[in-house]
Amino acid sequence: MINISIVSLHCVKNDAQSNVLKAYAEWIRAEPNYSIKCYGYRTEYNLDELDYQVVDRIDKLLLDPYFQSSNIVIFQYGIYYPLMDLVALAPLHAKVMAIFHNVTPKEFIAPERHGLIDK
Repeated sequence: MINISIVSLHCVKNDAQSNVLKAYAEWIRAEPNYSIKCYGYRTEYNLDELDYQVVDRIDKLLLDPYFQSSNIVIFQYGIYYPLMDLVALAPLHAKVMAIFHNVTPKEFIAPERHGLIDK
């Protein structure tokens, strides 16, 4: 079995990056020798729709047994979020991939979040 973890900011309905995450999960879940688990700050999907674990801190994800057993770890982002710092702490045996979805334009996010765009 090949275990795949995807780390993303969130997975919510009607969001382009979330739609990509959901599509990845569905493709991978359809393959018999692969398993997948997604992680991030929030989701609007139930476990039947998407195996997604809400994590609010790096250490919770870092200590997760499935994450540690992953053969492939995918980080997807379009804006900085602290879980991205795990890129350097992914399991040593895992292949790591980062997928950049482009920076979200400032006009689409709340003004108090503009510092994240700059970061």
